[in-house]
Amino acid sequence: MGKNKGKETLNITRRTLLKGSAALMLTACTSKKAVEETAAKETTVDNITENQPLIQNPEAVFDTSLKVVNTHHRIHCHGSCMLKAYVKNGRLVNLTSMGDIPRENSKEKDEDLFMRQRRACPRGLSEKKRLYAPNRIKYPMKQTKERGDITGFVRISWEEAAKTVASYLKEMQERQKELGYLPIFATGNSPAKYLGTTLDIYGHHSAGNQMDAMYAALGPKVQGNPAIDILNSKLIIIWSTDTRTTQPHLTFFLTKAKEAGIPIVVVDSRFTDTAATYSTGIGKVPGFIAVRPGTDSAMLAAMAYVLYKKKLYNEKFLKEYTFGFFPNDTVTSNSNIENPVTKTLYKGQTFTVPAGESFAEYLESLEKQYKDYKGVLNWAASLTGTTAEIIENLALEYGKASAAAFFCGWTTGGAQRTNNGLYYSWFLIALAAMTGNISRRGGGFGMIAPSDGYKIKIGSNPPLTDAKKYGSIKFSIFSLPEVILTGRDARTAEQLRDDVKLLNNIDLGNDPRLHIEMVIKGEGSGDFFTQKANINRKIEAFKKVKYVVCYEQQMSTTAKYSDIILPAAMNLEQTFFTYGQMNCELDVAHKVSEPLYDCKLDREITRLICKELGIELKNYTDEEIMKAQWEKAEFPKGYAEINPKRTMPDFDTIMQMSEYQLPTPLDKTYIDTMNYKPGEFPTDTGRINFYSPYMAMRQRAQHPVYGPRYIPSKEGYETIQKKEKSRKGVAYGLQFITPHVIHRAHSTFDTVPLLQDTYDNYVEISDADAKTRGIKTGNIVYVYNDYGCIKLPALVSSRPMPGVIVINEGKIYNPSSEETYTAYFDVTGKGEYKEIVTPVDLGACVSTLTVDMESGAGDPVTHQFTNKSGGFAASGNLCEISIKKPN
Repeated sequence: MGKNKGKETLNITRRTLLKGSAALMLTACTSKKAVEETAAKETTVDNITENQPLIQNPEAVFDTSLKVVNTHHRIHCHGSCMLKAYVKNGRLVNLTSMGDIPRENSKEKDEDLFMRQRRACPRGLSEKKRLYAPNRIKYPMKQTKERGDITGFVRISWEEAAKTVASYLKEMQERQKELGYLPIFATGNSPAKYLGTTLDIYGHHSAGNQMDAMYAALGPKVQGNPAIDILNSKLIIIWSTDTRTTQPHLTFFLTKAKEAGIPIVVVDSRFTDTAATYSTGIGKVPGFIAVRPGTDSAMLAAMAYVLYKKKLYNEKFLKEYTFGFFPNDTVTSNSNIENPVTKTLYKGQTFTVPAGESFAEYLESLEKQYKDYKGVLNWAASLTGTTAEIIENLALEYGKASAAAFFCGWTTGGAQRTNNGLYYSWFLIALAAMTGNISRRGGGFGMIAPSDGYKIKIGSNPPLTDAKKYGSIKFSIFSLPEVILTGRDARTAEQLRDDVKLLNNIDLGNDPRLHIEMVIKGEGSGDFFTQKANINRKIEAFKKVKYVVCYEQQMSTTAKYSDIILPAAMNLEQTFFTYGQMNCELDVAHKVSEPLYDCKLDREITRLICKELGIELKNYTDEEIMKAQWEKAEFPKGYAEINPKRTMPDFDTIMQMSEYQLPTPLDKTYIDTMNYKPGEFPTDTGRINFYSPYMAMRQRAQHPVYGPRYIPSKEGYETIQKKEKSRKGVAYGLQFITPHVIHRAHSTFDTVPLLQDTYDNYVEISDADAKTRGIKTGNIVYVYNDYGCIKLPALVSSRPMPGVIVINEGKIYNPSSEETYTAYFDVTGKGEYKEIVTPVDLGACVSTLTVDMESGAGDPVTHQFTNKSGGFAASGNLCEISIKKPN
């Protein structure tokens, strides 16, 4: 090699760059012969000579001293980006997608179904900006003024922080002697859990309604079909989810399905990017069907009615596998699970569906109520906003398809996050059971299993301490202000007392109440304000709490209303095992930097506080924890038959590989529901339930309905139809929905200027609704209801259906110091509603408008098995919008 050979390889000229670019573009769209002919005719570009370099100092640009680190991005955005980090002198310089592949055979490798390339979205590629964001919580801080005033925070040492938090906890220990538990709402990795029984939540904003439906109908831990299985489908119905935004790594399968000619129909309240990209329609059914928020289950009820009347249901499957479809249905359970309350086995017990409660009787009752076949379809059409013909034709296409899939992502979409989301989720299960699609390849009931069912199972973490870790008394997260103010959630006093005696062996007495005198939020457990409901009421409630401590990475709203903020390390500052969103890839997230500033890992923060309490926690490194996990790693049962050549890599190898996939052919994908024989589902009856005896026994559903039914939303379209006024005396005319966006994961990334400057924030309103209110694109408008008011620009669009506005989820609350709004809510918890002057939210956080409302069948007993019992009511709620500021 000559002494200048290395430099010559970097001597890039404009002409060679353009030639290469042209060849690359032509290769993608022309034949090899055409490329050769074009290259032969190519002439010199401009007057640039071959020796004139395009880059004057190539060595400075191509820095060969950079260390390349493979890592992973998964910050609750349902992505699973594998990232390649470029590090120099311990500092992250750049991020790209991991998985670079040579040009040779690149198309085949990039489109491989079974060894998937996982490309980064804007969030993943912005991790560097978040890591070095100027608003990171860098040091422990203590509030010296009123909560919420960020000018009152002063820096303190870790020693002072740990001693202060420990003093709070010791004070709560004294209260424990009187109450029998610690009056601490403790989430995440909390030192309080080593001191005694704390308070924690049941309920889940993303999937609570769905999990209650699945538990009642299918039993605990029964999963839906995996995403890849839609390639076995003959019809795909994407219902109430914008997959391109919420689960970008599932769009690869949708792309391949569309390429394969599988019909795709999208049902939603606005024309989403997913609808624009993937919808095809089928027969007389259009590719996109618009329905009003909260009315989805009316459409599903009408579809079930069509299947029933046209006899497009699988009678044999229904009789063998289900309970409660036919009148007087009686089964003797063969289930191997026990009643979680009485601890008695269900096996051998006989169940009969009560008179009038079977699903067939419900469908017949619709005909009686709305007079005839057409009447039922017209009823559903009038509620949903679509036509009777479209509803009927979609039902017929679904019923006739040999394999049809509801595709909604990990949760059953935005329709699940409504006041009647439990029944919407149950209807998806019901239609899939009626047709047998619930238990076949290419079928599914909406919930997409997070894996093909096959993944390496790693062992549990080594114990951090020999000290006892106590449990917690559960209350509904959707009643947090209520519990702070009154000690009660939606349960009756008797139910609360019974639950705590059953689950915690603590008797709360004749006047059972839960006391929250301290809040300690572990990092990663969400922002109680931005991600939950009714910010203004929660701020009023938090004034009653004595101490608030927060592990946090950025100045979230919860951090602003804390007394002590403890700076937590980010994902790129630690190394750990994780699973990709498909959950069939095992990933290693390598740290690219030591924790910056004065930040510490969660377990290190807890260890420092515990030390002040006299509790010793072991100081493991990341690698020590991972080695302990890997020692007990194993292949999943049954996978050896699919791929006997796969071997378990050793620890050093898996750390170097960074990801390990278990490819599964389409005819071998794991369909969980296919593994249960008739009568052996893990439910009370042993069957797929159209009626749940367990739910009826527990009496925790917000409506006394224990099977799939259409239940009007508490605040929804029917309220508008009837022109009913709110408690404040306002008849609101619009519903809002709260979709996720591609540039945020809840409020995470909302403070990254690059993303926020690239993606505008606005309220999206239909042309018709904008015209009647005199609103044009770019106008600054106010969106308001009884609970608060937000201020943001308007975008007039044809995407939302009339009557629906779109406010993107995840913006951080930013109260105005000048503009106020008179809200109307209960600040005592005693039902005493009154006018409350609140600031207008300039951050446009939609949680300023959402309401504390129980949904589904939230139950701490069920929560033991689902970890998500109790749903959110954030979509389809009522509001109004105007250019002029409301009173």
